[in-house]
Amino acid sequence: MSFIRRFDEKLLPKDDDPVFKLIHSDIKTDDGVHGIVFPTVRVDRLDFYHGGGVLLQYDGKAFKRNAAFDDQNIKGSHPMSVDKYLKKDQEPFSDRYESFKENNIERFSKEGKPDERQYLERLYKHTYAGSEFPEVCVLDIEVFFNESGSKRKCDMVFFNKEECKLMFVEGKLFGDSRMSCGVNDRQPEVVEQVKEYSRIIRGSIPVFEAQYANHISIMSHFIFRKIVELTPELVPDVKLLVYETPSDQEIENQYAYRCRRNLKDKIAKAGIDSMWIPKGKHGDFSLIDIWNELSKQSS
Repeated sequence: MSFIRRFDEKLLPKDDDPVFKLIHSDIKTDDGVHGIVFPTVRVDRLDFYHGGGVLLQYDGKAFKRNAAFDDQNIKGSHPMSVDKYLKKDQEPFSDRYESFKENNIERFSKEGKPDERQYLERLYKHTYAGSEFPEVCVLDIEVFFNESGSKRKCDMVFFNKEECKLMFVEGKLFGDSRMSCGVNDRQPEVVEQVKEYSRIIRGSIPVFEAQYANHISIMSHFIFRKIVELTPELVPDVKLLVYETPSDQEIENQYAYRCRRNLKDKIAKAGIDSMWIPKGKHGDFSLIDIWNELSKQSS
């Protein structure tokens, strides 16, 4: 298992770095509640997310931007240093930075509507906005289980500071094709996806706990300027959070109603703890609400 969360704290960006000053103002917003950029630790790299995708990366030497996010003619991943935008003869970097954010939102929207990642972004905007970790927060996102090319990736890791526990959570929109099973015996893809993720974390619980202890220590020093040393306990099952679940009134016909019931039944029978957020109600549930709902099902 090669899951690693590591960054040399001596290489953290300096407060007077012109790029980091802009990022920091979006992590620590004026209201202390709603950060719009989310930082996270990788392997010898920090990633900064906005609008559903990586806004900038920092490798200890320079901030980089995937050029493909700003130029449709570039395909794949092409991290390029943003130093060229800091030259005196260029437009103010603050303007370029704002265009990066706008391009992220456009890239990760579908036909002008938020995609799954932008729904989940609403959960992690609170993590670093205050002076310390909230009672329950999103600690990590877009989590690749194996850093050596694996495509297995869970959406979020929740951190309950009061209980000192971690929980992996996979997020889905109700209309996602992987949630489809019709009214027959076909298993929705999401069932095997979540069960596979649970098998992975159960097989390496000490690894995840140790690496997220590193993660918490690095981010506490980096953002909160505090020394925090603890080893969280990992909940051994991956949970499922479903957004945009239609109500009875919004379901068009009896077949669609049976499909929804069949889907919920299959996920429950597979032993997967889940929470179903009604359509248009994503703002009605706090992270504490979600943690408590997902926890009580297996308690």
